[in-house]
Amino acid sequence: NGIKEVTNSKAVSCEPENRGISSGKLHKAVANYSYKAEDDDELSLEEGQIVEILVEHENGWWLGRVDGVEGFVPSNYVKILDIEDKPLLKARVKYDYVTCQEDELTLRVGDIVDVLEQKTSKEGWWKVRLRDKDGLAPDNFLEINDSEEEDVMNVPTQQA
Repeated sequence: NGIKEVTNSKAVSCEPENRGISSGKLHKAVANYSYKAEDDDELSLEEGQIVEILVEHENGWWLGRVDGVEGFVPSNYVKILDIEDKPLLKARVKYDYVTCQEDELTLRVGDIVDVLEQKTSKEGWWKVRLRDKDGLAPDNFLEINDSEEEDVMNVPTQQA
């Protein structure tokens, strides 16, 4: 009949032209609220968590991915972000850090990073961008900079 029953509230058409709205690009969204999954085909969300939206269904349930796991999320709990990862804020690196894992970034004291995501699958780690490279950084090595851009760039030099 062309309809696959995912759950009572999430019927998804199996016909290719009716699978949902997808531009061919992944959208990122931020969870505006926490949500506890009620069915096996749903994703639990934490407020502020980033979700990759794979397909936007008109029934109010979107197919998303968090940490490689796919499932449905209620569309009214998330807000689509720009296609580009725009930084949430800037932070100054307080201590040198050398990567231990492939998904991490090497940091130097005084570097200014763009914070892209504060809630990641690794507790105590933020997703950041440094010189066009994205990766994880220990949050306790970073200091949020609330001042204007000029102040961010005036990084004191280290004394020998």
